[in-house]
Amino acid sequence: MQAARVVIQQSGVAAVNGVYQRRPVASIPSAFKKVCDENNWDVSATWRRLADENKSWFEHDNGSYIYRNKQDDQWWIDGPDGYGVFVARDVSDLPPKGGWKALQKQAASALPLIEYQE
Repeated sequence: MQAARVVIQQSGVAAVNGVYQRRPVASIPSAFKKVCDENNWDVSATWRRLADENKSWFEHDNGSYIYRNKQDDQWWIDGPDGYGVFVARDVSDLPPKGGWKALQKQAASALPLIEYQE
C-alpha cells in the first residue's frame, strides 16, 4: 500500500493529531531545518544521515512530521517545533499503526492511533 496520507488521532499531544501528506525524501521538513539551525548542524547532511532514503515522510499543515530514522530503525513523530514526540520501531514502508512510545511526559497520556488514506 502506498498511502497518500497518514492520519493521527487521539494522541496525548494535540499538535500532532491530524492529516499528514506524503512528501519525497529529497525534501526536508521545515521543522527539521529549524532544529538543525538551532544546533548549528548541516541541514542536508543531517537529513541524509538520519532519513531513510527508501521511505517517504509525511507532513502536517502545522509543520509536524513523521519520518523513518535509519540510524535507530524507528519511525518518529515530531511536533511543529521539530522535536520528537513519539517513536515506534518498525521497518515497514508506512508509519506503524501501533507500538508507539512517548518521548515527552505529556505525550504518555494517550498514544497515537494511525490510519492510512489513499
